[in-house]
This record gives sequence, C-alpha cells and structure tokens, in this order.
Amino acid sequence: MKNQLFLILLLAITFTNYRSQVVSTFAGSGFSGSVNAIGAAASFNNPFGVCSDPSGNIYVADNGNHKIRKITPTGLVTTFAGSGLGGSTDGLGAVASFSNPTGVCSDASGNIYVADNNNHKIRKISPIGLVTTLAGSGTIGAANATGTLASFYNPTGVCSDANGNIYVADNNNNKIRKITPAGVVTTLAGSGSIGAVDAVGTLASFHFPYGLCSDGVGNIYVADSYNHKIRKITSTGTVTNLAGSGNIGAVDATGILASFAYPISVSSDAFGNVYVADFNNHKIRKITTSGTVTTFAGSGTPGAVDAIGVLASFSNPAGICLNPVGDIYIADAGNHKIREITLCVAPSAPTNTTNISNTQICFGNSTTLSAISSGTINWYSTPTGGSSINTGVNFITSNTLSVGSYSYYAEATTCTNSASRTLISFTINALPIVTVNSGSICSGQSFTITPNGANTYTFQGGSAIVNPTLTTSYTIVGTSTAGCISQTFATSSLTVYANPIVTAVSNASLICIGQTTSLTAGGAISYSWSTGGSSNIEVVTPTVTTIYTVTGIDLNGCSNVNLRGTTP
Repeated sequence: MKNQLFLILLLAITFTNYRSQVVSTFAGSGFSGSVNAIGAAASFNNPFGVCSDPSGNIYVADNGNHKIRKITPTGLVTTFAGSGLGGSTDGLGAVASFSNPTGVCSDASGNIYVADNNNHKIRKISPIGLVTTLAGSGTIGAANATGTLASFYNPTGVCSDANGNIYVADNNNNKIRKITPAGVVTTLAGSGSIGAVDAVGTLASFHFPYGLCSDGVGNIYVADSYNHKIRKITSTGTVTNLAGSGNIGAVDATGILASFAYPISVSSDAFGNVYVADFNNHKIRKITTSGTVTTFAGSGTPGAVDAIGVLASFSNPAGICLNPVGDIYIADAGNHKIREITLCVAPSAPTNTTNISNTQICFGNSTTLSAISSGTINWYSTPTGGSSINTGVNFITSNTLSVGSYSYYAEATTCTNSASRTLISFTINALPIVTVNSGSICSGQSFTITPNGANTYTFQGGSAIVNPTLTTSYTIVGTSTAGCISQTFATSSLTVYANPIVTAVSNASLICIGQTTSLTAGGAISYSWSTGGSSNIEVVTPTVTTIYTVTGIDLNGCSNVNLRGTTP
C-alpha cells in the first residue's frame, strides 16, 4: 500500500513558491541520470527532498538513484553518500546504501538526517559522510522505542528543531514521530487511523502526511498530503489546521478557504511564513502566520520555465527548503532538477546624478546624462514602453541634435524593473549669431565697435574702442547667456583716411596799418577761417600782427589746420 502511494505521489504531486522572486535552475540537466558536475551539467533521478546545512550547502534525496547528493553554493554536485544500489548498509560515503530516500534535513552541527523510505528507517550522515541508522528496525511497524528497536512504515519526511530533536512524517502509519538526540522514538501526534481530526497528540489524525518542518519556536508544520491540508502542531502536541479546505484545488485564500492538491513538502522562514511544495498543482505556495495562502511561484502548468513568480513552471515539485540567507530550493522531481528561488527586490527608481552643467549645452555638442540605482540602468526615450537605447550609469547623447529641449528616461533593472522611470532633461541652446558695425575714420580718430546678438563679446585687441592708423578689420566673438560661443567670427571693417594737407599763403606777410591782404588756402574742398570766413580766399585788414588759422575739410570729411601770420 505504501509503495503504491509513494509511486502515485512521485508521479503526481507538485510544488510551488511565489513571492518577489526569480526562479532559476540551480542544478540538473533535466534528464534522468546521476552525473556529478556543475549546475546543469549534473543530473538527478526524481529528486524528492532537499535541505540546507548552516554553510549553505544543499543536500538532495535523489530518490531514483538511491543516493544523497550534495550541491555547494557554487553549484558543484557530488555524491555525499550512497552506492546507487538499493540497500540499507551503514558505512562511509559510497559504501553506504539507501532505498528510495525521500526526505532530508540538517541539524546545527551539520549532520544530515534521511527519511529512508523503503528501508523504513531514519538514517544519519555525519559531516564527513559516515552513514548510520538513527532509528528504525527496518521492519514495517509503529513501535515506540529507542534506536533500531523502534519501527516506521515508509517515512517520507524529516525535520529538526533547535534542541536537536528529529521529527518524522511516518507516512503509512499516518503519524508524526519524534526522535530525541538519544534516539528515543515517540509519537508526537496521530492516532494511526486515516482522518483529519484536529486534537491533541494521538487523538488527532492525518492522511498520509508527507513532509514537515519546524519554525524555530517549537511548532511543527505538516504537509498532510491526502487531506490536502497544512497542519500545525504546537510544542504541546495540539494539532490544528493552518490552511486548506480538504478538497483538491488551487484557491488562494485564508485558512480553510484555500486549497491544495497533494502538498508534500513544507519549509518555514525566519518570519514564520510557511512555503509549500504543492505537488499536483505544480506550484510553490506561501502561507503567512495569519494563514493567508498565496501562489509564490509556478504557473500551475507542468513545465521547466525559469522566470519570475507565476511565469515560471515546475513539474511535480516534491521538496522545499530555505538556505541561511532565505533563498529557496526546490526538488523539482518531474524535471529531474533542483530549482532555486531568490528574493527579487524591485530596484528603486534611479537617482538623477547628472551634473547640472550637462543640462544646458550648446548646439553641436553631446552631453552626458547620469543616473544610479541598484542593478542595471537602461535608458529610454519614452516614459513607458519602448526599447532601451543605452545601458549603463552614463548616457552620452548625440551631437547632431537640433536646438531644443530633450527628455530621456532612466530605468533600473535587477531581476525586475523599477516601478517607474526617472525623467532626465536637458536643453540644446543655439549658438549666437553676432553682427557688428563697420565704418571709416580719419587718421587720429577713434572708432567704437558695436556688436549685437550675444550677451558678452571678446574683441580682437581687447577693446571695443580702436584708433588704427591704417585701414584694417577687427574680429569679434560673442557668448550667449547659456555660455554658447558664436561659431564664426563677426568682422568689423574700418577704413582709415589720411587727413588733408591744408596750405595757406598770404599776398604779403608785411603790410601797413589800414592796408588789406588776401589769405589763400588750398588742399581741401571746404574751409573755415578763424575770422569766420568759409572761402578758400580770405581778405583781412589787421591792425596788429595777427596769426590766422584755416581748417580744411576734404571729400572724406577729414580735416587739418594751417596757420598764417600777417604783420601791419
């Protein structure tokens, strides 16, 4: 009967775990075998139980291979104990033998305990691989006694508590047994008759309990497989129903409103949550301390998809455990794999770390936008959707963008994406177009260069006021308020005209009082005499010796002065 049950369960149950999580393949090719190797290069044959030791090593009850396998945190799979042939030999490593082991657990000292199903025994493996029989005569029975005087009937699950006691899901006896560190076996709960009675100790009943775990404060949780329930046993032996209606189903709800389909393994975390390998639902379920059941991982359709949460798939998950840091491991029996579920914490939206000077740039330049967060930073041109246009904490924009304002969005990715993208904007400013005046001056004059189109200017020669002696040009560079520099020089052309050579002659430099004389100017086109005259000839009648001046102006407006003296 027990063997038939075991085969039915082996073929038909499912395990699932769902939270903020990423499901991946830790080890196993997916094909039945017993190859020792790393990760997916290794192989298993219907792995049914898993546990972790204090160092994070994972131990597997490799049911079809009659072995206990060990997987290091790096994924290296070796045979810890078992010859590979069905048997019950005690010995070291591969000298020892098992018969369809289904459950494993560890204690604080690193010892591994095995529910040796078809040998009806509980075996113990020391850290060096020495296998001994902790309890069980090897003959089917339900005797409470010490060590090999006690008996079991197809034990399927084991767990340990903080005091070194071992608890056994004695499947075909429909009991939960307890083994002290001295090897004394007693019945913790279960009448031995099939049922679902909640009561104290042997007044309670189970229906093929398969897996169990302790929560660290003295409670034991039982995957009561054929009752489709998760039962709880307190330290005083009181049995209650934590979750499950008793009907086959996959309903997420609280307490008895939830449903399972042949749950066969359980494990608890540091917060008192219980995780269930829901065998025939092909899911991992989670039960909070208040009894709320949710689907932690698994679509419910048999498969081997590695993905997040309910997008992943399992095929009859049969064993479940947590390592010291809270990662979850699944004996995915139907897939011949060991799967891993790691907590996936969605990263926070990236923090904009772009230098403020990079948010205002000039046409023709690129800029560097920056953001930080946990995980990988991906850049997008849209606030949602679209394809990533760059990856990394820095994004260098194109230098061919037109003048205007632009927005890009940074998203952080770990095992999932940040809930929102961070907007990072920048502006491309136009280069100033500088215009400037040109002109002409007479030799000796100054000229003020007056540019327009920018905020500040840099003048060739350093000044806007110039007084060249020869015709020349000056270049000017303008800078806008955004700090952009004009792409080309503005040129101020300046023509310098020579001043006219003004001549002045007198008919006579000596005259008598009362006489007149003519002063004649030349070299210009218009004249201005100190007497007020404006002709090139000025007639004067001085009464004293007098110096007369004449200013001549040429066609370019340039002027010069000459002097002429007359003495009466």
